[in-house]
Amino acid sequence: MRARIIILAVVGWLAAGCSSSPLDVTAIGTDDSTTVAVATTSAPTTLAPTTVATSTTAAPTTIPPTTAPATSAPSTTNVATTGTSTPPTATLVITEFGIGPALLGMTADETQSALGSEFSVVAQDDIRVDFSGFNILYDGDIVFSAAISFDGDFVDAFITDHPGVAFANGIAPSSGLAGMVAAFGPGNLSFSYDNEGREFFNFDDDSVVPRNASIETQLGDGGHAGLYTTDDTFNQTAEFDPNGVVKAIWVTCTPPEGFNPCPQ
Repeated sequence: MRARIIILAVVGWLAAGCSSSPLDVTAIGTDDSTTVAVATTSAPTTLAPTTVATSTTAAPTTIPPTTAPATSAPSTTNVATTGTSTPPTATLVITEFGIGPALLGMTADETQSALGSEFSVVAQDDIRVDFSGFNILYDGDIVFSAAISFDGDFVDAFITDHPGVAFANGIAPSSGLAGMVAAFGPGNLSFSYDNEGREFFNFDDDSVVPRNASIETQLGDGGHAGLYTTDDTFNQTAEFDPNGVVKAIWVTCTPPEGFNPCPQ
């Protein structure tokens, strides 16, 4: 039951454009992004010439308007991933329907059959704290996970934090936020304590990413990427830390009576 509540909070909150009205949902469990780390910055300091290499702290990045998307290759800097093996990425492109041949609405057996014997489907009951379902492994490493929340058989969410799983333009978990904005366009970041404190990027034009897909963000070493001036139930900002990255990509659907029904 708590998985049903939480995933409805995720997809409902995202579909509503992450409005400033908090959801009436009780947060359950914890998540590695629940703890809020409000970043502060100071103006860059001018250093005197020296023979020793020095560095300055980058100023916060304000998301600029863009006129034409540009493709940016994923970055793998300062982010932990679920594994080191390289899956056949050409077959694992994120679309509105799922990840590669693994589609929303499939069962575990159907997912295994679609992916083939190179992959293993292993049951898991604490995916991202809240969800039950199964993990998809390649060479022993988790490549992505499938949540089954609305009934006992069919996948209603795929979640990946593996840099080998990407959108068609190459944006993937571990990609820098500046590169993601260059590829997809501007927007803002927000998080809600009603949604386990998870932080998501909300594009000004939500058609730039596949329908059903959402991008979770973080600092490269954990915490929120956005630079927030509030610490309310719901928080939103247009500025992010230069070290912000894509933490994970979600592809989700809802029960048949919901706003985005899963395939049957």
